[in-house]
Amino acid sequence: MFNKPSLRHRIYSVLIYQNFGMSGSMTLLMYAVYIVVGASVNVIAVFIMDRVGRRPLLRIGLLSTTIETALVAKYASSD
Repeated sequence: MFNKPSLRHRIYSVLIYQNFGMSGSMTLLMYAVYIVVGASVNVIAVFIMDRVGRRPLLRIGLLSTTIETALVAKYASSD
């Protein structure tokens, strides 16, 4: 179970949210939001990919990930 990276994420995501200061059902709610948003964006990308191609979508994903990482680095505390 812990050898497959996707299963590890499912188990540890709640712990990660707890480290951000969330507790109780809020951690499960945040994980549910993460799953719903991820699935929704993937479905949308399937239909857009034929029109714009893979490269623009990859660039958008890279830009979004870069912005997210910068925001986490600036605002997430290590306390």
